[in-house]
Amino acid sequence: MRTKSLIEKPEHFVVHEIIDDKFTRLFSRTSKGVQKIEKKYTLYIMKKTSTTTQAALATVAKYLDTSRDSIGYAGLKDKFAVTTQHITLKDADFEELDLGNVQLFKLGYTDKQISVGSLKGNHFVITLRRTRVKDPGSAVRKISQKGFPNFFGEQRFGNRCNNHIIGGLLVKRSFTEALKLINENEKSKFKKIDEVEKRRLKFFIHAYQSWIFNTALDECIKKKLAVKNLRIVGCNTVLHNSAADKLLSEILAKQGVKPPDFMIRELKLSCSGTQRAAFVKTEITFNIIDDYIQLYFTLPKGSYATVVLAQLIKSP
Repeated sequence: MRTKSLIEKPEHFVVHEIIDDKFTRLFSRTSKGVQKIEKKYTLYIMKKTSTTTQAALATVAKYLDTSRDSIGYAGLKDKFAVTTQHITLKDADFEELDLGNVQLFKLGYTDKQISVGSLKGNHFVITLRRTRVKDPGSAVRKISQKGFPNFFGEQRFGNRCNNHIIGGLLVKRSFTEALKLINENEKSKFKKIDEVEKRRLKFFIHAYQSWIFNTALDECIKKKLAVKNLRIVGCNTVLHNSAADKLLSEILAKQGVKPPDFMIRELKLSCSGTQRAAFVKTEITFNIIDDYIQLYFTLPKGSYATVVLAQLIKSP
């Protein structure tokens, strides 16, 4: 289910990022006692509309004549939306900056640079046509009580829904085919796969890992397997004899891959495995305003609002 098929305009999909409060503390405990934080970085709220996080960071970097990699951020936010997120800047100190669809608002200072691990979660305010949710009271109550399957959302797989296919080709060492798809997606031309930056290659492999997880979770639901967590398969994954692990082994066998394949020495990169909650609970509240329903809920990092919406819409 594509976000644009549900959301009429960006203002109907509002995201507010929640980060670790260590970035907003005024004091820190040191060996010398409690002291004011060092002003190593300036902390900003970045508000963006109808653009990706990476594009927004590029816009800021260009205006400030700095490297995009020097800007700290906690996570990627939806494109077709109005989102606010935290960033840190080095050697920059201004109150506000208006770059059109990207705006910065100074919060203060911090002694730490924000990174992807700094994200705690996101709060969503989403507006849908009233007709999209047949019985909002029942649907909201069901998800609030039972939770929802923690699938990776559409954003993980790209506009062409083929990021996981590219990732699978990389893991299977089909580099020529992977490069062809990357060139088609980005409307560019690389001569060799190792000319594509490592961070982007990892993104494709992460999408493949996500697709395997989604496939396994979908099978668990169909087979009514009670699972609390599922593995995200990576180079360090060891599969055992549990029902969920056997299911993952079957999926990998059909794909023709094994966990060690996620260490791609030819490209000098590897993607580790971990565990992910199979289901997530969240408290949802809502208001009905004329022909629309407005939903409010908070999700932990890594969980997708589009998955919640899909569950709400199909709920009887």
